[in-house]
Amino acid sequence: MNAPLTPLTIAGGGIGGLSTALALAKHGLTARVLERGGFAEELGAGIQLGANAFRRLEMLGVRDAIEAKAVYPEALHIFDAYSGKRLKRLPFGKAYEQRYGVPYVAMRRADLAKILYGACRAEAGIELHDHFNIANVWEEDDRIVLQGPWEEQTELLIGADGLWSNVRKAIAPTSHLVFTGHTAARTMLAAKNLPAPFDAPVVTLWLGRGSHLVTYPVAKGEALNIVFASHGGRPHEGWNAEASAEDVVQGAVQWHDDARDLLDLPTLWRQWSLYRLHGLRRWTRERVALLGDAAHPVLPFMAQGAALAIEDAVALADALSESPDAPARAISHYEAMRRVRAARVTRQSARLGRIYHLGQPFAAARNLAISKQSPEKALGQFDWLYGA
Repeated sequence: MNAPLTPLTIAGGGIGGLSTALALAKHGLTARVLERGGFAEELGAGIQLGANAFRRLEMLGVRDAIEAKAVYPEALHIFDAYSGKRLKRLPFGKAYEQRYGVPYVAMRRADLAKILYGACRAEAGIELHDHFNIANVWEEDDRIVLQGPWEEQTELLIGADGLWSNVRKAIAPTSHLVFTGHTAARTMLAAKNLPAPFDAPVVTLWLGRGSHLVTYPVAKGEALNIVFASHGGRPHEGWNAEASAEDVVQGAVQWHDDARDLLDLPTLWRQWSLYRLHGLRRWTRERVALLGDAAHPVLPFMAQGAALAIEDAVALADALSESPDAPARAISHYEAMRRVRAARVTRQSARLGRIYHLGQPFAAARNLAISKQSPEKALGQFDWLYGA
């Protein structure tokens, strides 16, 4: 395969796709981004950025813009959802930054998407095209053809188009998504006048039987992002379906008043089904590379979905820059570099989900283990994740 046509083509203009375009631009490579909807449309949801993600975003030149919008949580507080007892305070803030070199931050996904979009617009070598829904992808001679509202041709296609990836369907039609039996729902509340512990600049995690709750401040502390995950629900595509408050929190009826009262406040929730991906043997073909959820969807129990996509973006751009005359070899090297780490995060996230949702008597043993573990040891067990 010869050196690719410029610009390279990226399907998907979310966090993974825009990060890829920026990473390529840092190496002097040009990119064309095709987004099926509109750019920066990720509204009404929060995102946590651990050191592994933040470090790479800093490399992409957007640290200052992120700091203008982000919250720096002081700690993670873990609670038993039924007694309301706090099992652990895990320090973030200065302790986290001293350990990993960069902070742990939380912000609105829409703010991060807008920052990345603005950074891409400022790069002369990045083209941005919205409302390009890929209807078909095929190989023709020595290039890839994409059929959408118009026809695009490229010698290298990067599929960053998410969980329901059209690029993945084209190159791996036997791969398929499998519903895990769990559904997650999100909402956001104004932070003013919220009761403790939700009035503090901390992440909270509430562990219940078959369900758990995560909260954290966003929008410079002006709003609280809330995510409730539970067993049940029907599988559906998309991550923005409306859900009634009654349906969302029915698994928390016996929870402690502190958490239950918070869950009773929102009137509108958005929910999405949680899936695993089966049957994808390779992320790459000679002229196509997948990244992020298109390649390795991860359950949300470690807040690492977007982080892995950002890691992929930087790794893929590095590989292409190191072998500009052999892109097929470059993308194969990218996959080899990333598969083991992505698989580990995927496994560990699923494992944490099982631990979060334990019932008795196993929940009691879990709670005791959490409460007895030192904060230093608790954070240290994630050095492999945040230190990379």
